Amino acid sequence: MADWTCAHFNMVSVPVYHTSMQRQISYILHHAECKVVFVSTKELAQKLVPLKHDLPALQYIILMEDTGFDDKWILPFSELLKTGDKEMDRSKISMQEIADKIQPDDLWSIIYTSGTSGVPKGVMLSHFNIAANIQQTQALANFKRNKRWLSFLPLSHSLERDHLFVQLLDRWRDLLRGKHRQSGGKHERGQTAVHDRCAPPS
Repeated sequence: MADWTCAHFNMVSVPVYHTSMQRQISYILHHAECKVVFVSTKELAQKLVPLKHDLPALQYIILMEDTGFDDKWILPFSELLKTGDKEMDRSKISMQEIADKIQPDDLWSIIYTSGTSGVPKGVMLSHFNIAANIQQTQALANFKRNKRWLSFLPLSHSLERDHLFVQLLDRWRDLLRGKHRQSGGKHERGQTAVHDRCAPPS
């Protein structure tokens, strides 16, 4: 969810394995100059707190659990949603207008190597790179629609991200087609729309 949201707003996502050692996490977050980190549990957030003084760019940790923290820079996801609602009411720009500005060569994500032979190295992937991966994954695997998926790779794994994007894109296209018909073909402010830069190239 956070990954796709970053892509839609043209913000660069950097996946990190939750099993990584603190020095590896610190290096990646510092090298990529990450400003916000999403974590699933309070334990993972606590793992990052000691690293804060070495990460000058880091401004917030978003905790998916609805758990409070004394540190004001660690926010529960529910608080982020409230802030987003206020911003959407204030802003005059629709999500579709934001998406329309994204170009195929814009940077989508930086994936770092494991660092077993030295410091981790970042691989820069554009929107077109990810779109091509989605297209080829579906073409080779030929996933069936309306079937259950068994996923066992961590979400930070490049192949697991591909599979997730294939599922999301497939479902969201169906949902958006239905909303598009209901609205008479018009996009309304605040309506989520999959921009064509994320769609597999034809």
